[in-house]
Amino acid sequence: MGIFTWIQSIAQGKSSSYDDYKKDSNHAHADKAEDDSSMYGLNFQQAIEAHQHWKHRLTNYVEGKSTETLDPSTICRDDKCILGIWIHTSGKESFGHIPLYTDIKDTHAQFHTVAGDIVTRKQAGDPKGANDLLNSGLYSKLSVNLQMMLAKLYIDLGNK
Repeated sequence: MGIFTWIQSIAQGKSSSYDDYKKDSNHAHADKAEDDSSMYGLNFQQAIEAHQHWKHRLTNYVEGKSTETLDPSTICRDDKCILGIWIHTSGKESFGHIPLYTDIKDTHAQFHTVAGDIVTRKQAGDPKGANDLLNSGLYSKLSVNLQMMLAKLYIDLGNK
């Protein structure tokens, strides 16, 4: 139940990390046995959490609290992270014909474009513009929608 139940909560729009989910006493009983979140060549837990983590990374970067060197020309690429590699390879082969895959692919590309734009603005000396874009409805909407769609695909695949 652990991973599957967490992914179900993501599908419902709750955007907590799996570690935070496990810390919640209401869910502690469900996590005694670890589920496998890998299907069709993608670890869904890792993909969701990696995209959750971007908000934290970008916030620290924009606020000058990060020691990371972020390259907007790499960040804006939707084919470099684990999800993007999957989308452009085995995900496309297995699911390229279904609408949910297309929605995931498009939302993922938009997510990375906006993340790259945030870094570009910060590096151009516009931390306010970067912060505004980071905290605008668009970035959050893309992030939450991407997580929800991945969770829905995982649930759909698990029910087949």
